[in-house]
Amino acid sequence: MAHLAGLPPVLSSRDGSESLKAADLEVMAGDLWVMSWDCSYLGLVCVAAVKQGYILGWPVTLPEEPAFAPALVVNHTPLRMPLFLWPTRETGLGMHLLHWPLGRLINPQSIQRIAWALEDGEDPGMPFAPGAAADAANTEADEAMVERWASLCFHTWPETRTLYLSETKIKNAGGIASRIADCLGLSSVDLRSLWTGVQPASEEQLAKVAHVLGVEASTLLADDAMGEAVERLAAPLFKEPLLSLASHVGITEGAARDHARSQYALAARDDSLEVSDTRLMDAIKRAADAND
Repeated sequence: MAHLAGLPPVLSSRDGSESLKAADLEVMAGDLWVMSWDCSYLGLVCVAAVKQGYILGWPVTLPEEPAFAPALVVNHTPLRMPLFLWPTRETGLGMHLLHWPLGRLINPQSIQRIAWALEDGEDPGMPFAPGAAADAANTEADEAMVERWASLCFHTWPETRTLYLSETKIKNAGGIASRIADCLGLSSVDLRSLWTGVQPASEEQLAKVAHVLGVEASTLLADDAMGEAVERLAAPLFKEPLLSLASHVGITEGAARDHARSQYALAARDDSLEVSDTRLMDAIKRAADAND
């Protein structure tokens, strides 16, 4: 089990991620989750809605953290202590940030009702935290919270823009393998990895190919052929195996995810494999074995 830097003591005793099964890691509305990235604790979130590749989350804060209206007080929680829930601060979050669930925080059937009540200025059915965001004493904490959750909203994996060459588009532009390989100084094997989407191209490589063919660089790009696998790899089921890979190799979580994607792409190129959890786990294992 990966140790999370900054994990509050009250959560340390609630870490049951090692014993969780795949079914336990299914993301469902109303559940409370620990968030992390690269072995650092990021906070707590209640899942308000599950979307394709991301969630809509309501921030949750502990009793020792600053809290004021519009936060709501949830008295009965999986942590057996009151927690503060912030429905009006709903944020879109990548699945890759979810680490392990702590249990059901609110009834999923009440989520829309609470949201509508707060929007219309009606009683949400739970008490508000004392004080208000507009109070001078809370201004700094309020601004810090908004800024922090905005940064989480824009936290993505893959972390940088990835460029994938389209073999079809390059050939349509008059490119042949030997010419492109010479242009890039690559062997035929390395070129195949670029053309089949196993490895992304660099900005420099893309510019060279576009220059040789006399076309706009953007016309030579394709979507990530492994997009479905990348999306699935963001699921909490793979968080711990990926952190183990990162620790084993001595790299960041983002780099571990990139390695696992590459290993999956290699297998898919050779075997035309459909995306499955077993094959993704195998790709993570191969990424670790490749560095032994």
